[in-house]
Amino acid sequence: MADNTTLEKALRRLDELEARVRAVDDVQEICKLKARYCLNNDGGWPEQGPSHSGPALDDFAEDAVWDGRPFLPVTRGREAIRQTQKEHQAVPFVMHCVMNPIIKVDGDTATGRWSCIIPISSADGEDRILLGTYDEKYVRTAQGWKYSYIKFTAARAAQKVGGWGKAVGE
Repeated sequence: MADNTTLEKALRRLDELEARVRAVDDVQEICKLKARYCLNNDGGWPEQGPSHSGPALDDFAEDAVWDGRPFLPVTRGREAIRQTQKEHQAVPFVMHCVMNPIIKVDGDTATGRWSCIIPISSADGEDRILLGTYDEKYVRTAQGWKYSYIKFTAARAAQKVGGWGKAVGE
């Protein structure tokens, strides 16, 4: 009897450890998803190329929503997000600096909140710094974690007097 109890406890502990490892792995995969989002949208220097020109749309679910109100409209669906990305290629420089992730995984869905600092140059030549947050929802698919919802909220925006300077090597 004692042997069965010991075995049952060990199996329960193994199940608990597997669940914890999966949760840690899920959080790491979502962090990689966010890193790809930044990499695919950043641009404006020789080694990176133009902004919003990477394959970011591979990381969105078919029915995903990108919400940038009040600065930018709500965009629904991967194809609409694709068109918005093309329009944002007019941005000559942007670099997303994201930090402080709070990610909660619940089975095959998850939520995340990130703080961000975004140096950006607008198409009309104004350089500014945006401070804000990303609130996100994710869904696990056969291809891995994908965005189902992104909400960017700007907390502050300030003009960068004197601009960002030139790209190194220009």
